[in-house]
Amino acid sequence: MSAQPLSDRHSLPLLALAGCCSALLTMGIDSYPGYLNQYFLAPGLSYGVLIPLYFALYERAGSAWRLLAFLLTSIAASEASMCAAFLIRIVLPQNLNDPVTGPSAFAGGLVGGFVVLMAASILFGRSQDNPPVPRVLAASLAAGVLGVAGWSASRVLGPFILRVIKTIPGSWVPPVKDSFGLNWPESVSLYIVWQTGTALLLGWLVTGERAASAPDSLPLTAAPLRPRAPRTKIAFAGVFFCAVFGFLGWFVVRDEQVKRYLARSDQEFKTAAARRDKAFKQYIAEAPPVAGLPPIQALGAQHALILGDVAGFRAENPSARPCSQQPLFNGAVPEPACIIYEAYYTLLNQPEPLPRLYPLRISVMLIQYPDAAWARYRGRGYVSPLDNPQPVTLTSATRTDHIMRNTSENGAGTHASYAWPSGSIVVHVDGSIVILTDDFLRQYLAKYPSSL
Repeated sequence: MSAQPLSDRHSLPLLALAGCCSALLTMGIDSYPGYLNQYFLAPGLSYGVLIPLYFALYERAGSAWRLLAFLLTSIAASEASMCAAFLIRIVLPQNLNDPVTGPSAFAGGLVGGFVVLMAASILFGRSQDNPPVPRVLAASLAAGVLGVAGWSASRVLGPFILRVIKTIPGSWVPPVKDSFGLNWPESVSLYIVWQTGTALLLGWLVTGERAASAPDSLPLTAAPLRPRAPRTKIAFAGVFFCAVFGFLGWFVVRDEQVKRYLARSDQEFKTAAARRDKAFKQYIAEAPPVAGLPPIQALGAQHALILGDVAGFRAENPSARPCSQQPLFNGAVPEPACIIYEAYYTLLNQPEPLPRLYPLRISVMLIQYPDAAWARYRGRGYVSPLDNPQPVTLTSATRTDHIMRNTSENGAGTHASYAWPSGSIVVHVDGSIVILTDDFLRQYLAKYPSSL
Protein backbone atom coordinates (compact mmCIF):
# COMPACT_ATOMS: atom_id res chain seq x y z
CA MET A 1 0.00 0.00 0.00
CA SER A 2 1.63 3.22 -1.17
CA ALA A 3 1.90 6.32 0.95
CA GLN A 4 -0.88 8.86 0.60
CA PRO A 5 -1.55 12.17 2.26
CA LEU A 6 -3.93 12.30 5.20
CA SER A 7 -5.81 15.35 6.34
CA ASP A 8 -5.76 16.46 9.95
CA ARG A 9 -9.35 17.62 9.67
CA HIS A 10 -11.80 15.97 11.98
CA SER A 11 -15.18 16.92 13.41
CA LEU A 12 -17.00 14.97 16.09
CA PRO A 13 -20.25 16.93 15.51
CA LEU A 14 -20.22 15.97 11.82
CA LEU A 15 -19.59 12.33 12.74
CA ALA A 16 -22.49 12.43 15.21
CA LEU A 17 -24.66 13.98 12.49
CA ALA A 18 -23.67 11.20 10.09
CA GLY A 19 -24.63 8.61 12.71
CA CYS A 20 -27.96 10.29 13.38
CA CYS A 21 -28.71 10.53 9.64
CA SER A 22 -27.89 6.84 9.27
CA ALA A 23 -30.47 6.08 11.98
CA LEU A 24 -33.09 8.16 10.17
CA LEU A 25 -32.20 6.42 6.89
CA THR A 26 -32.56 3.06 8.63
CA MET A 27 -36.08 3.95 9.76
CA GLY A 28 -36.93 5.24 6.29
CA ILE A 29 -35.79 1.99 4.64
CA ASP A 30 -37.53 -0.03 7.32
CA SER A 31 -40.88 1.68 6.67
CA TYR A 32 -41.01 0.32 3.12
CA PRO A 33 -40.94 -3.50 2.96
CA GLY A 34 -38.36 -4.82 0.54
CA TYR A 35 -35.12 -6.72 0.13
CA LEU A 36 -33.06 -4.27 2.20
CA ASN A 37 -35.00 -4.96 5.39
CA GLN A 38 -36.05 -8.49 4.50
CA TYR A 39 -32.61 -9.72 5.57
CA PHE A 40 -32.01 -7.00 8.19
CA LEU A 41 -29.63 -5.03 5.95
CA ALA A 42 -31.03 -1.57 6.74
CA PRO A 43 -29.04 -0.69 9.93
CA GLY A 44 -25.68 -1.91 8.69
CA LEU A 45 -26.18 -0.57 5.18
CA SER A 46 -27.09 2.98 6.18
CA TYR A 47 -24.34 3.16 8.83
CA GLY A 48 -21.78 1.63 6.48
CA VAL A 49 -22.54 4.23 3.80
CA LEU A 50 -22.75 7.49 5.75
CA ILE A 51 -19.80 7.01 8.13
CA PRO A 52 -17.28 6.32 5.30
CA LEU A 53 -18.75 9.24 3.36
CA TYR A 54 -17.74 11.51 6.23
CA PHE A 55 -14.15 10.26 6.10
CA ALA A 56 -14.03 10.46 2.30
CA LEU A 57 -15.63 13.88 1.84
CA TYR A 58 -14.57 15.75 4.95
CA GLU A 59 -11.33 14.17 6.14
CA ARG A 60 -10.31 12.91 2.67
CA ALA A 61 -9.24 9.69 4.31
CA GLY A 62 -9.72 6.32 2.74
CA SER A 63 -9.75 4.87 -0.73
CA ALA A 64 -12.64 3.13 -2.47
CA TRP A 65 -11.65 -0.29 -1.18
CA ARG A 66 -11.55 1.04 2.40
CA LEU A 67 -15.05 2.43 2.02
CA LEU A 68 -16.28 -0.89 0.61
CA ALA A 69 -14.57 -2.81 3.41
CA PHE A 70 -16.23 -0.67 6.06
CA LEU A 71 -19.63 -1.03 4.34
CA LEU A 72 -19.41 -4.83 4.36
CA THR A 73 -18.08 -4.79 7.92
CA SER A 74 -20.98 -2.61 9.06
CA ILE A 75 -23.48 -5.05 7.54
CA ALA A 76 -21.71 -7.95 9.24
CA ALA A 77 -21.70 -6.02 12.53
CA SER A 78 -25.46 -5.54 12.31
CA GLU A 79 -26.04 -9.26 11.77
CA ALA A 80 -23.54 -10.20 14.50
CA SER A 81 -25.22 -7.87 17.00
CA MET A 82 -28.62 -9.45 16.31
CA CYS A 83 -27.17 -12.95 16.69
CA ALA A 84 -25.53 -11.97 20.00
CA ALA A 85 -28.74 -10.38 21.30
CA PHE A 86 -30.71 -13.48 20.28
CA LEU A 87 -28.28 -15.85 22.03
CA ILE A 88 -28.34 -13.82 25.24
CA ARG A 89 -32.13 -13.68 24.98
CA ILE A 90 -32.18 -17.49 25.02
CA VAL A 91 -29.54 -17.96 27.72
CA LEU A 92 -30.99 -15.31 30.05
CA PRO A 93 -34.76 -15.31 29.45
CA GLN A 94 -36.82 -12.76 31.31
CA ASN A 95 -40.13 -11.63 29.90
CA LEU A 96 -40.78 -13.94 26.96
CA ASN A 97 -43.20 -11.42 25.44
CA ASP A 98 -40.45 -8.79 25.18
CA PRO A 99 -38.22 -9.30 22.10
CA VAL A 100 -35.32 -7.38 23.70
CA THR A 101 -34.10 -7.33 27.30
CA GLY A 102 -31.38 -5.31 29.04
CA PRO A 103 -28.69 -8.03 28.78
CA SER A 104 -29.54 -8.78 25.15
CA ALA A 105 -29.46 -5.07 24.23
CA PHE A 106 -26.08 -4.73 25.92
CA ALA A 107 -24.69 -7.81 24.15
CA GLY A 108 -25.94 -6.65 20.77
CA GLY A 109 -24.56 -3.14 21.23
CA LEU A 110 -21.20 -4.44 22.46
CA VAL A 111 -20.66 -6.96 19.64
CA GLY A 112 -21.80 -4.61 16.89
CA GLY A 113 -19.77 -1.78 18.39
CA PHE A 114 -16.60 -3.87 18.63
CA VAL A 115 -16.77 -4.87 14.97
CA VAL A 116 -17.34 -1.37 13.54
CA LEU A 117 -14.91 0.31 15.95
CA MET A 118 -12.12 -2.15 15.21
CA ALA A 119 -12.74 -1.79 11.48
CA ALA A 120 -12.64 2.02 11.73
CA SER A 121 -9.40 1.86 13.70
CA ILE A 122 -7.77 -0.33 11.05
CA LEU A 123 -9.16 1.46 7.99
CA PHE A 124 -9.17 5.12 9.04
CA GLY A 125 -6.68 5.27 11.90
CA ARG A 126 -3.06 6.34 11.53
CA SER A 127 -1.30 4.31 14.18
CA GLN A 128 1.59 2.22 12.86
CA ASP A 129 1.35 -0.16 15.78
CA ASN A 130 -1.30 -2.81 16.14
CA PRO A 131 -4.81 -1.36 16.61
CA PRO A 132 -5.31 -0.09 20.18
CA VAL A 133 -7.31 -3.08 21.39
CA PRO A 134 -7.80 -1.75 24.95
CA ARG A 135 -9.29 1.50 23.61
CA VAL A 136 -11.50 -0.46 21.20
CA LEU A 137 -12.72 -2.71 24.02
CA ALA A 138 -13.46 0.29 26.22
CA ALA A 139 -15.39 1.97 23.41
CA SER A 140 -17.23 -1.34 22.75
CA LEU A 141 -18.37 -1.49 26.37
CA ALA A 142 -19.69 2.05 25.95
CA ALA A 143 -21.49 0.90 22.78
CA GLY A 144 -23.13 -1.87 24.80
CA VAL A 145 -24.34 0.72 27.31
CA LEU A 146 -25.69 2.75 24.37
CA GLY A 147 -27.72 -0.28 23.31
CA VAL A 148 -29.37 -0.48 26.73
CA ALA A 149 -29.86 3.29 26.87
CA GLY A 150 -31.38 3.41 23.40
CA TRP A 151 -33.84 0.67 24.20
CA SER A 152 -34.74 2.23 27.57
CA ALA A 153 -35.20 5.73 26.13
CA SER A 154 -38.12 4.62 23.98
CA ARG A 155 -40.76 6.05 26.33
CA VAL A 156 -39.42 9.57 25.76
CA LEU A 157 -37.58 9.60 22.47
CA GLY A 158 -39.88 7.38 20.39
CA PRO A 159 -43.15 9.33 20.87
CA PHE A 160 -41.26 12.64 20.48
CA ILE A 161 -39.84 11.62 17.10
CA LEU A 162 -43.25 10.32 16.06
CA ARG A 163 -44.87 13.67 16.85
CA VAL A 164 -42.16 15.48 14.90
CA ILE A 165 -42.66 13.24 11.87
CA LYS A 166 -46.42 13.72 11.92
CA THR A 167 -45.94 17.51 11.72
CA ILE A 168 -44.11 17.18 8.38
CA PRO A 169 -46.53 17.41 5.41
CA GLY A 170 -46.54 14.21 3.38
CA SER A 171 -44.40 12.34 5.87
CA TRP A 172 -44.67 8.56 6.12
CA VAL A 173 -46.49 7.05 9.08
CA PRO A 174 -44.36 4.30 10.61
CA PRO A 175 -45.82 0.85 11.32
CA VAL A 176 -46.62 -0.34 14.82
CA LYS A 177 -43.80 -2.88 14.53
CA ASP A 178 -40.78 -2.70 12.28
CA SER A 179 -39.52 -5.53 10.08
CA PHE A 180 -37.31 -6.81 12.91
CA GLY A 181 -40.32 -7.47 15.16
CA LEU A 182 -39.53 -4.53 17.46
CA ASN A 183 -42.08 -2.00 18.63
CA TRP A 184 -41.61 1.21 16.66
CA PRO A 185 -40.75 3.54 19.60
CA GLU A 186 -38.12 1.09 20.85
CA SER A 187 -36.52 0.66 17.43
CA VAL A 188 -36.50 4.44 16.82
CA SER A 189 -34.72 5.22 20.07
CA LEU A 190 -32.36 2.25 19.69
CA TYR A 191 -31.25 3.30 16.21
CA ILE A 192 -30.87 7.00 17.07
CA VAL A 193 -29.03 6.55 20.36
CA TRP A 194 -26.77 3.68 19.31
CA GLN A 195 -25.83 4.83 15.81
CA THR A 196 -25.27 8.44 16.89
CA GLY A 197 -23.37 7.52 20.04
CA THR A 198 -21.22 4.90 18.31
CA ALA A 199 -20.29 7.44 15.63
CA LEU A 200 -18.98 9.69 18.42
CA LEU A 201 -17.05 6.75 19.93
CA LEU A 202 -15.63 6.00 16.51
CA GLY A 203 -14.49 9.62 16.12
CA TRP A 204 -12.96 9.60 19.61
CA LEU A 205 -11.10 6.38 18.83
CA VAL A 206 -9.73 7.43 15.44
CA THR A 207 -8.90 10.99 16.53
CA GLY A 208 -7.08 9.77 19.63
CA GLU A 209 -5.17 7.24 17.57
CA ARG A 210 -4.09 9.90 15.07
CA ALA A 211 -3.09 12.32 17.82
CA ALA A 212 -0.94 9.65 19.46
CA SER A 213 0.87 8.87 16.22
CA ALA A 214 1.20 12.41 14.80
CA PRO A 215 4.87 13.51 14.42
CA ASP A 216 5.73 16.58 16.47
CA SER A 217 8.16 17.96 13.90
CA LEU A 218 5.63 18.61 11.15
CA PRO A 219 3.91 21.99 10.98
CA LEU A 220 0.17 22.06 11.55
CA THR A 221 -0.50 22.96 7.93
CA ALA A 222 1.31 19.97 6.54
CA ALA A 223 -0.63 16.86 5.64
CA PRO A 224 1.38 13.83 6.81
CA LEU A 225 1.79 10.83 4.58
CA ARG A 226 0.40 7.45 5.52
CA PRO A 227 3.50 5.26 5.71
CA ARG A 228 3.42 1.65 4.75
CA ALA A 229 1.82 -0.45 7.48
CA PRO A 230 4.07 -2.97 9.27
CA ARG A 231 3.56 -6.67 8.73
CA THR A 232 2.11 -7.23 12.20
CA LYS A 233 -0.67 -4.72 11.58
CA ILE A 234 -1.35 -6.16 8.12
CA ALA A 235 -1.56 -9.65 9.63
CA PHE A 236 -3.87 -8.43 12.39
CA ALA A 237 -6.10 -6.67 9.86
CA GLY A 238 -6.11 -9.76 7.63
CA VAL A 239 -7.25 -12.03 10.46
CA PHE A 240 -9.90 -9.56 11.59
CA PHE A 241 -11.42 -9.00 8.16
CA CYS A 242 -11.23 -12.69 7.28
CA ALA A 243 -13.28 -13.41 10.40
CA VAL A 244 -15.76 -10.62 9.66
CA PHE A 245 -16.19 -11.46 5.98
CA GLY A 246 -16.29 -15.17 6.80
CA PHE A 247 -19.17 -14.54 9.19
CA LEU A 248 -20.92 -12.39 6.58
CA GLY A 249 -20.45 -15.12 3.96
CA TRP A 250 -21.82 -17.73 6.35
CA PHE A 251 -24.81 -15.51 7.03
CA VAL A 252 -25.51 -15.02 3.32
CA VAL A 253 -25.20 -18.76 2.63
CA ARG A 254 -27.43 -19.58 5.59
CA ASP A 255 -30.05 -17.08 4.43
CA GLU A 256 -29.96 -18.59 0.97
CA GLN A 257 -30.38 -22.07 2.42
CA VAL A 258 -33.31 -20.89 4.56
CA LYS A 259 -34.83 -19.19 1.52
CA ARG A 260 -34.56 -22.35 -0.54
CA TYR A 261 -35.94 -24.44 2.31
CA LEU A 262 -38.92 -22.14 2.71
CA ALA A 263 -39.51 -22.12 -1.05
CA ARG A 264 -39.36 -25.91 -1.13
CA SER A 265 -41.66 -26.20 1.88
CA ASP A 266 -44.08 -23.74 0.30
CA GLN A 267 -44.08 -25.73 -2.94
CA GLU A 268 -44.64 -28.97 -1.05
CA PHE A 269 -47.49 -27.36 0.86
CA LYS A 270 -49.08 -26.10 -2.36
CA THR A 271 -48.67 -29.50 -4.01
CA ALA A 272 -50.23 -31.26 -1.02
CA ALA A 273 -53.06 -28.70 -0.92
CA ALA A 274 -53.73 -29.16 -4.64
CA ARG A 275 -53.75 -32.93 -4.19
CA ARG A 276 -56.09 -32.59 -1.21
CA ASP A 277 -58.43 -30.25 -3.09
CA LYS A 278 -58.56 -32.62 -6.05
CA ALA A 279 -59.40 -35.57 -3.81
CA PHE A 280 -62.05 -33.56 -1.97
CA LYS A 281 -63.70 -32.42 -5.23
CA GLN A 282 -63.83 -36.02 -6.34
CA TYR A 283 -65.32 -36.93 -2.98
CA ILE A 284 -68.00 -34.24 -3.39
CA ALA A 285 -68.86 -35.50 -6.88
CA GLU A 286 -69.44 -39.04 -5.55
CA ALA A 287 -72.12 -38.07 -3.00
CA PRO A 288 -75.09 -40.50 -3.04
CA PRO A 289 -78.60 -39.16 -3.77
CA VAL A 290 -80.86 -38.07 -0.91
CA ALA A 291 -84.15 -38.83 -2.61
CA GLY A 292 -86.02 -42.06 -1.91
CA LEU A 293 -84.12 -43.00 1.25
CA PRO A 294 -85.83 -45.39 3.70
CA PRO A 295 -86.73 -44.27 7.24
CA ILE A 296 -84.21 -44.83 10.03
CA GLN A 297 -84.87 -47.41 12.73
CA ALA A 298 -83.38 -45.68 15.79
CA LEU A 299 -81.15 -47.82 18.01
CA GLY A 300 -81.03 -45.67 21.13
CA ALA A 301 -77.85 -44.56 22.90
CA GLN A 302 -77.89 -47.50 25.33
CA HIS A 303 -77.72 -50.03 22.50
CA ALA A 304 -75.61 -48.06 20.00
CA LEU A 305 -72.76 -47.10 22.35
CA ILE A 306 -70.52 -49.30 24.48
CA LEU A 307 -71.22 -48.12 28.01
CA GLY A 308 -69.10 -50.57 29.98
CA ASP A 309 -65.35 -50.72 30.44
CA VAL A 310 -63.65 -49.94 27.11
CA ALA A 311 -59.88 -50.55 27.35
CA GLY A 312 -59.78 -49.00 30.84
CA PHE A 313 -62.12 -46.10 30.03
CA ARG A 314 -65.65 -45.35 31.23
CA ALA A 315 -68.42 -43.73 29.23
CA GLU A 316 -69.88 -40.40 30.33
CA ASN A 317 -72.92 -38.46 29.19
CA PRO A 318 -74.25 -40.83 26.50
CA SER A 319 -76.84 -39.12 24.33
CA ALA A 320 -78.82 -39.45 21.10
CA ARG A 321 -80.09 -36.64 18.86
CA PRO A 322 -81.16 -36.12 15.26
CA CYS A 323 -78.82 -34.46 12.77
CA SER A 324 -79.19 -30.74 12.23
CA GLN A 325 -80.11 -31.29 8.57
CA GLN A 326 -77.70 -28.57 7.48
CA PRO A 327 -76.09 -29.01 4.05
CA LEU A 328 -72.59 -30.47 4.32
CA PHE A 329 -69.41 -28.62 3.26
CA ASN A 330 -71.04 -25.20 2.76
CA GLY A 331 -73.93 -26.60 0.77
CA ALA A 332 -71.83 -28.69 -1.61
CA VAL A 333 -73.49 -31.90 -0.39
CA PRO A 334 -77.06 -32.18 0.99
CA GLU A 335 -77.25 -33.89 4.39
CA PRO A 336 -79.75 -36.76 4.61
CA ALA A 337 -81.71 -37.56 7.75
CA CYS A 338 -79.55 -39.21 10.39
CA ILE A 339 -79.24 -39.86 14.13
CA ILE A 340 -76.14 -39.07 16.21
CA TYR A 341 -75.13 -41.10 19.28
CA GLU A 342 -72.36 -39.57 21.41
CA ALA A 343 -70.33 -40.34 24.55
CA TYR A 344 -67.08 -39.25 26.16
CA TYR A 345 -64.67 -41.73 27.72
CA THR A 346 -62.34 -40.98 30.65
CA LEU A 347 -59.94 -43.25 32.56
CA LEU A 348 -61.56 -45.51 35.15
CA ASN A 349 -59.00 -44.71 37.87
CA GLN A 350 -59.03 -40.99 37.15
CA PRO A 351 -61.08 -38.60 39.30
CA GLU A 352 -63.39 -36.10 37.73
CA PRO A 353 -61.29 -34.32 35.07
CA LEU A 354 -60.15 -30.83 35.95
CA PRO A 355 -61.24 -28.01 33.63
CA ARG A 356 -58.65 -27.57 30.91
CA LEU A 357 -58.48 -26.33 27.35
CA TYR A 358 -57.74 -29.76 25.88
CA PRO A 359 -59.15 -32.44 28.24
CA LEU A 360 -57.52 -35.87 28.00
CA ARG A 361 -60.56 -37.86 26.97
CA ILE A 362 -61.82 -39.89 24.03
CA SER A 363 -64.87 -38.82 22.08
CA VAL A 364 -67.01 -41.37 20.24
CA MET A 365 -69.75 -40.33 17.82
CA LEU A 366 -71.90 -42.77 15.87
CA ILE A 367 -73.94 -41.43 12.97
CA GLN A 368 -76.78 -43.65 11.76
CA TYR A 369 -77.81 -43.04 8.12
CA PRO A 370 -80.82 -44.36 6.20
CA ASP A 371 -78.74 -46.79 4.11
CA ALA A 372 -75.25 -48.28 3.80
CA ALA A 373 -74.36 -46.17 0.75
CA TRP A 374 -74.41 -42.96 2.77
CA ALA A 375 -72.48 -44.65 5.60
CA ARG A 376 -69.76 -45.79 3.18
CA TYR A 377 -69.62 -42.27 1.71
CA ARG A 378 -69.36 -40.44 5.05
CA GLY A 379 -67.10 -43.13 6.49
CA ARG A 380 -64.25 -42.02 4.24
CA GLY A 381 -63.17 -39.61 6.98
CA TYR A 382 -63.95 -36.13 5.65
CA VAL A 383 -65.26 -33.68 8.24
CA SER A 384 -64.03 -30.50 6.52
CA PRO A 385 -62.35 -29.65 3.19
CA LEU A 386 -59.03 -29.29 5.06
CA ASP A 387 -58.96 -32.95 6.06
CA ASN A 388 -56.58 -35.42 4.50
CA PRO A 389 -57.81 -38.84 5.65
CA GLN A 390 -55.40 -41.73 5.16
CA PRO A 391 -56.28 -45.44 5.22
CA VAL A 392 -54.76 -47.54 8.01
CA THR A 393 -55.26 -51.15 9.04
CA LEU A 394 -55.93 -52.57 12.49
CA THR A 395 -55.51 -56.30 13.06
CA SER A 396 -57.34 -58.24 15.77
CA ALA A 397 -57.45 -61.91 16.65
CA THR A 398 -60.25 -62.59 14.18
CA ARG A 399 -59.90 -60.09 11.30
CA THR A 400 -58.14 -57.08 9.79
CA ASP A 401 -60.14 -53.85 9.50
CA HIS A 402 -59.44 -50.90 7.24
CA ILE A 403 -60.23 -47.50 8.76
CA MET A 404 -59.50 -43.84 7.92
CA ARG A 405 -57.24 -41.63 10.02
CA ASN A 406 -56.76 -37.84 10.31
CA THR A 407 -54.10 -36.24 12.54
CA SER A 408 -53.67 -32.66 13.76
CA GLU A 409 -51.68 -30.73 16.37
CA ASN A 410 -53.10 -28.78 19.31
CA GLY A 411 -52.03 -27.67 22.77
CA ALA A 412 -52.27 -31.24 24.09
CA GLY A 413 -50.04 -32.73 21.39
CA THR A 414 -51.02 -34.88 18.42
CA HIS A 415 -54.75 -35.39 17.99
CA ALA A 416 -55.99 -38.41 16.03
CA SER A 417 -59.42 -38.93 14.47
CA TYR A 418 -60.56 -42.31 13.16
CA ALA A 419 -63.62 -43.05 11.05
CA TRP A 420 -65.09 -46.11 9.34
CA PRO A 421 -68.48 -47.29 8.08
CA SER A 422 -70.25 -50.35 9.43
CA GLY A 423 -73.54 -51.13 7.70
CA SER A 424 -75.60 -47.93 7.90
CA ILE A 425 -73.53 -46.49 10.78
CA VAL A 426 -70.37 -44.35 10.66
CA VAL A 427 -68.08 -44.56 13.71
CA HIS A 428 -65.96 -41.50 14.66
CA VAL A 429 -63.36 -41.89 17.43
CA ASP A 430 -61.34 -38.79 18.40
CA GLY A 431 -58.67 -38.29 21.04
CA SER A 432 -55.04 -37.61 21.85
CA ILE A 433 -52.67 -40.34 20.72
CA VAL A 434 -51.30 -40.29 24.29
CA ILE A 435 -54.42 -42.09 25.54
CA LEU A 436 -56.14 -43.40 22.38
CA THR A 437 -54.84 -46.96 21.98
CA ASP A 438 -55.51 -49.71 19.46
CA ASP A 439 -57.32 -51.74 22.15
CA PHE A 440 -59.97 -49.03 22.41
CA LEU A 441 -60.48 -49.06 18.63
CA ARG A 442 -60.57 -52.86 18.53
CA GLN A 443 -63.48 -53.01 20.99
CA TYR A 444 -65.56 -50.68 18.83
CA LEU A 445 -64.47 -52.54 15.70
CA ALA A 446 -65.66 -55.76 17.33
CA LYS A 447 -69.12 -54.19 17.70
CA TYR A 448 -69.01 -52.32 14.38
CA PRO A 449 -66.71 -54.11 11.88
CA SER A 450 -65.46 -51.85 9.11
CA SER A 451 -67.07 -52.21 5.70
CA LEU A 452 -64.34 -50.29 3.86
